[in-house]
Amino acid sequence: MTTLRYDITAISMPLWFNTYGDHDHNGKIFILSKYKDILAYVKRVQANKDHTAEQQQDLAEQRESLARTHGLEHDPLRKEEWLPATAAAAKRPHPLIVPLVLRGALGDTLEIHLENELEPDEEHGPRHVGLHLIGPGGESAANDGSHVGANPSSLVPPGEQRQYTWHALHEGVFVFHDAGDFRGTEAGTNAHGLFGALVVEPAGSRWSDPETGDDLIHPFSKEILGTGLYVDVHQRHSADLEWGAKAPFPDPFNPDSLTQEYPDAWVTTPTSPPFGAWCRCRIGNLLRNPRRCDLDSRFGWLEKSTKSPTRHPGTSPAQVWQEDGLSMVGR
Repeated sequence: MTTLRYDITAISMPLWFNTYGDHDHNGKIFILSKYKDILAYVKRVQANKDHTAEQQQDLAEQRESLARTHGLEHDPLRKEEWLPATAAAAKRPHPLIVPLVLRGALGDTLEIHLENELEPDEEHGPRHVGLHLIGPGGESAANDGSHVGANPSSLVPPGEQRQYTWHALHEGVFVFHDAGDFRGTEAGTNAHGLFGALVVEPAGSRWSDPETGDDLIHPFSKEILGTGLYVDVHQRHSADLEWGAKAPFPDPFNPDSLTQEYPDAWVTTPTSPPFGAWCRCRIGNLLRNPRRCDLDSRFGWLEKSTKSPTRHPGTSPAQVWQEDGLSMVGR
């Protein structure tokens, strides 16, 4: 059971749905506060008002500074995607401009610090905003993210911030939205993007970026390093969460390669009926007794291999490969 802190901000941001010009110029989204600077840059590029040479130079310097801050300077493809250099490139779907997904493991407590930076609407003026969880764990009036009836307001006024405390009581996916304006019309906020989801994973889980393999929660400080709809979820023993470089994966034909980090890793190896063509075994068991095969699917599995193995949840690309007819998978 862990306490996770999410710092998020409600901002006004045009939402571009495709590359054909379809967009919502009154868009509003919840984002991780650490990405506010990136979206402020994207919004500036979209506006296309930097015409002088001095303005263009300042914009280019801002782009390079953001690339260094967010570790994008050595990843040109991601840099172009996150930090578009032209208005045309900025007026298309952006990986950060999506409904916000928060995650926690069963039993965790989520401390959510919400800051309201919504721009005043011409028609409605300044808006109060809140986080209203549709599900268990945030039922108290102080955490309701609304102002209903005689209950005290738990909304965030413009320019201010507030903490909500949610408890991950059940596994599953639970929607949250702004309850400062319940209208589902164009006049409301939900129709323009102020909604998201809380995903409660099994107890003890951790999750990582499916593209880079980086952990999205620091295993020691529990700092939120990122979030997203698509992640790799891992259910590993705490001993496997050591921060830093991983040891080489064991060689299934060399008992001396079983390191402390991988004391008894898994492989997928040919078997005989009735279990089908393939089954997963611990490397230690395979080395000690090649005929023994313990079926287990707790940490991910592989389908029957042909030329390349198929990866499934619980494994990462660096942990799956083929060698001498064996398809191997990390713990």
